[in-house]
Amino acid sequence: MRSQSVWTWLDLVDSSHDACYPGSDNHQFERPRKRQRRQRNDAGSTSPPRYLPTPTGSGESASDSASPKPRMNSPTAKRPRDSGDDDDDIDASNIITPRPKHPQYKPASSVSSYASSSKASKASRTSSPTKQILQAELQTTGFCQATFASDPLPPTLASLRRDLRSICFGNGILPRRLEPELADLDLPSFFFRDNEHTARLRFPSRRAIRNIWAQANMHDMESSPEAQWNADVHQPLLDAALKEDGVPVSLLAPHYCVAAPVLVQYRPRDAPSKMVDYCLSIQPRETRHREAIDHIRASRPGCSINHSDQGGQMMKHPIAVSIETKRHGEQYDTALLQIATWHSAQWRSLRWGGREVSNIEFLAGLIVQGHDWQFVATAPGDGENGLVRVFRPGIHIGDTRSEEGIYKLLVSLQRLAAWAEDVFWPAFKADFGIPD
Repeated sequence: MRSQSVWTWLDLVDSSHDACYPGSDNHQFERPRKRQRRQRNDAGSTSPPRYLPTPTGSGESASDSASPKPRMNSPTAKRPRDSGDDDDDIDASNIITPRPKHPQYKPASSVSSYASSSKASKASRTSSPTKQILQAELQTTGFCQATFASDPLPPTLASLRRDLRSICFGNGILPRRLEPELADLDLPSFFFRDNEHTARLRFPSRRAIRNIWAQANMHDMESSPEAQWNADVHQPLLDAALKEDGVPVSLLAPHYCVAAPVLVQYRPRDAPSKMVDYCLSIQPRETRHREAIDHIRASRPGCSINHSDQGGQMMKHPIAVSIETKRHGEQYDTALLQIATWHSAQWRSLRWGGREVSNIEFLAGLIVQGHDWQFVATAPGDGENGLVRVFRPGIHIGDTRSEEGIYKLLVSLQRLAAWAEDVFWPAFKADFGIPD
């Protein structure tokens, strides 16, 4: 009974379709929903539609199985076939089965190739600073470690190290004229001596030194960010050591360069380039020296005499001392890695174009961690392509924990300024062919 009702319903649907769409190929109405086709015999009479058989476990025929459910609102519905279509031969190639689109994947070989090509650089960029220091000696543009105590030092570095150690001990570092003023500090008598070295030293007022001390202790107690230390402690210290009443008294001048990038020609391979916070650079007073530097840098990368081209000072004034600052308690290896990487780029800059550098024996660096200031240095390795050597551990040159430590620090900075002016600058001129 149910089967007869289905056929009756299909006849009604077919009749309504013929009335509404007299020419199915030319009508202007919406296409009808897809329905099952019916077979016409040679006489034109209609017979029940034929369906593809559905396999069943009982072996029943397609006509005995349950009638299929028509797909309503199908997005792939097609118009009814013309009466002239041959339903006996169903072309399987016209049956389109929608398939979901799958994402395109790179072949395994290309993924492997990409991974292998970037493995070294990713590893070095994500490794800890300690591991990066250890891995640097395996890179052609890296560096290796050395020690002040046991490794051979260039003569000028040995002399500077000896003087800085003596300053740290406080041996004859202050002129006797300051002894009455500093009586409340209870400094040992051997701190004071009159000689040619102490006669050239300059010091700010006692009030200025106490202000630096107060600022440093406040930032230490409040765990202030590095930028606050730089502005309130480090910059005033550098100005006090290298200027008098705001006027430079040395060829060496401080330059805040926290965002100065390394030029691409000098960047290390398979390792991130590093920046520092301050550079102390030589600012020539003689016109002929400035003109000679301008002539040289015109043919160099970035038109810079250095390995960075940020601003006029970095482009025109040779860097003698580089300074990396950290908050108190931050990793020392991170600062050492930055100084060593920055210096190795500077050595490549000095040798740019195959230039032979034989007079510059080392580059000076300072690592500042909160209160503590330490001196480090780098020197070229043996042979033409020898790795740069970074000498560690750092030599303590003063601190901002006390007024005594600040006085030691000011004397050490002025000793570094004297080295830059009397040793580094003449060596730089000789290596670059700048007339004296």
